[in-house]
Amino acid sequence: MKDENPEPYQPINCSFHDRLEHHSVRQDVVEVVFEWKGRTLTHQAQIKDVFAWQGADYAFVIPIEDVERTGFTVRLDRMVSIEGIKLPRNC
Repeated sequence: MKDENPEPYQPINCSFHDRLEHHSVRQDVVEVVFEWKGRTLTHQAQIKDVFAWQGADYAFVIPIEDVERTGFTVRLDRMVSIEGIKLPRNC
């Protein structure tokens, strides 16, 4: 997925970032909810990596239904929730 309407990145809550990294290290399958082009999408997925690139933070996500395991990146300020835990909007 390519973010075609980039807005300035808004850093996310530090505890939520830690939670993402925790799931990435453990390779847990979790419910990932994020906003994409005005829609809210939900996937059961593995968070394979959390990384910084060009001034923003991202997660590389592979949905369990992705049989080719190609996955996609999600900018972290587009996240809504992980495992039902909503992203707080402050650090």
